[in-house]
Amino acid sequence: GCFLDPLERVRVARLDIVGAEVRVALPEGRRVEVADLDVRWAERWGVIELDVEARRGLVRLGPGGQELALQRLAIAGAVDPDEALLELERADVSLDDISTTVSGRVDSLCQPHLALDAQIFLPLRTLSQAKLLPKPATGHLWSRVSIAGKPESPAVSLELSGNGLGYERFGPANISARLSYAGDEVRLEEVVVPVGMGRVRASGKLLLTPLLPLEVSLKTEDASLARVLDKAGVKGSWVDFPASLEAQLSGNLLPRFS
Repeated sequence: GCFLDPLERVRVARLDIVGAEVRVALPEGRRVEVADLDVRWAERWGVIELDVEARRGLVRLGPGGQELALQRLAIAGAVDPDEALLELERADVSLDDISTTVSGRVDSLCQPHLALDAQIFLPLRTLSQAKLLPKPATGHLWSRVSIAGKPESPAVSLELSGNGLGYERFGPANISARLSYAGDEVRLEEVVVPVGMGRVRASGKLLLTPLLPLEVSLKTEDASLARVLDKAGVKGSWVDFPASLEAQLSGNLLPRFS
């Protein structure tokens, strides 16, 4: 059966919940708490309109993890039980400085077919303070994700833009990237890293087969060698010149055993 089946026998014309609290205890000391939760459910011509909003809450990431404060939770959408369709107008979630916005639709809810877009803003310092990253990190990462198809075999496209990214002794660096995933292939459409007055570009693909075959193309355009070494963690290089070159790399990430 489908989880929508009960809605064929029960109809709720209107439901309003104001000022509710929800606490969810998860394994390994993780916990989610939501307060001042308002829920509005209204049925119009067989379509259920939903609005959810919460003004306070927290997420505990585990015994040794930091608590992230829930700054915003707002969901607006509609469910058509007869068509098994979810229209997500907007879902906003903000935890400390981390923010996520999702919109789109899900067809055939009992056998879902996705068409979703998400935007995510990640300050790396917040991730580091929450112990989601093992080493100190700085900078901000913005991403846009599009997901289409069935959950077990989706087509995913990803755009990334990073500003002042640093991790332990690496960086800081700016970066922009476009990636896609479909079937058994991850494709790196383009990665661009400004270096001095020039830049480094990369593209390639990775096949998700047993040996993980990889192909990468690299191109530098007047990239400062000293800046490249500095961002790679080699500080204080005394050699510097603008380098323009192209390289092709291919091979397997996993060894072949005979």
